[in-house]
Amino acid sequence: MLVAIPICWLNLIHEIWIYMASLTALGFLIYGPVMLISLYALDLVPKKAAGMAAGFTGLWLCCRNRSRQCDYEHRH
Repeated sequence: MLVAIPICWLNLIHEIWIYMASLTALGFLIYGPVMLISLYALDLVPKKAAGMAAGFTGLWLCCRNRSRQCDYEHRH
């Protein structure tokens, strides 16, 4: 992830395939861990609570990232 972002920003020749490759890498690097966290939560709960567990982990990740962004904006 630390490589894909600078490649996207510093694309001086403006080739579309470089943008597509770096954004594809970012998509895999962000979606993969989120999917694994949800999958782990689904393994821990009974079948009846699977939807709630997946939604709760997604909500928790979203709120956690949002609170970090608010803390950063507050400090700077």
